[in-house]
Amino acid sequence: MLFKNRKIYLKCFLMLSILPGCSKDTKTIDELREVKEKVNVLEKKLNEMQKLEQKISKKERANISGKVTYKGAPVTGGVVGFFNPEWEGGGYSAIINSDGTYRASNVPAEEVTITVETETLNPNIGIGAGLRPRKPAKNESVYVKIPGKYAKINTTTLTANLKAGYNTVDLDLED
Repeated sequence: MLFKNRKIYLKCFLMLSILPGCSKDTKTIDELREVKEKVNVLEKKLNEMQKLEQKISKKERANISGKVTYKGAPVTGGVVGFFNPEWEGGGYSAIINSDGTYRASNVPAEEVTITVETETLNPNIGIGAGLRPRKPAKNESVYVKIPGKYAKINTTTLTANLKAGYNTVDLDLED
């Protein structure tokens, strides 16, 4: 488990780093209570993190593959993201290959919101200071402009209900 023995390390760290900094004259009961309160707050946060980790680790997992298209043509680069509000701290992502395919593994098997982002490949970003867009190298992903709504969790219309095991989720983007 990720947080195994963290509680012990936390107490030792606080005792070794905070208390020795106080002189013998200033180690009052109030200062010791303050340190104990800090330890209690940190222990509470640690317990919350452990519960979240256990909840996530117990979920069944899904492997996902698919193809991203826009107006029937492959989206030749970018990132597909998988999100769920219960996943505190982020989501899962997959790189879109030059043929439009992607693969993601070990994603919790449940309802997900899906985003597709291609702007990081836009050769015109940063242009204006006399720079010219560069041409992509052979077999390099090429920028495909897609509607911006797909790049944001709160505006995308893409969802999937992932099942444990292998899932095929093709993403056909429209205007």
